[in-house]
Amino acid sequence: MTRIAKYRFCSVVYLSSALFLVGIPGFGKAIGEERYERVEDEINSEFDPIEQRLIPPEFIVRHGHDIGLTGEQREEIISIVKSLQPDMMGAELEHMAAEADLIAALDTHPIDENGADAAARRAMKAEEQIRTSHLKLLIRVRNLMSTEQQDHLQDLRGFER
Repeated sequence: MTRIAKYRFCSVVYLSSALFLVGIPGFGKAIGEERYERVEDEINSEFDPIEQRLIPPEFIVRHGHDIGLTGEQREEIISIVKSLQPDMMGAELEHMAAEADLIAALDTHPIDENGADAAARRAMKAEEQIRTSHLKLLIRVRNLMSTEQQDHLQDLRGFER
């Protein structure tokens, strides 16, 4: 494994760990970690009271027929997701750039504390933007659902109300 590949792998592991602690449902998926989606969902869903109250749009659309999702609701979900994608993508790219700068700062000897601090702050600010956008998306999508639809989705997910 090359040095760069090791840093990328470690970055994904550290970021995944941090996101697990943050507890925003599905956040890792926002940055392209689909292969960890199933494990992350199983771990987070069992203990995360936030995730138990918010339902990912892909789950809603996937079970649209089961819950009586209308065409209007489906289109609104798609519209909400599309409207927030540019903000999330921009923040994801900023996070990647800041992370690369942080790694570069950590590779120097001695480490430039000010440079590392600035890069870390940029990365954390971008993470906050991503989490905020994702939370807005989940709230807006949930608000489109009737109480009956939300209850049915919770039953499909296996969560107690």
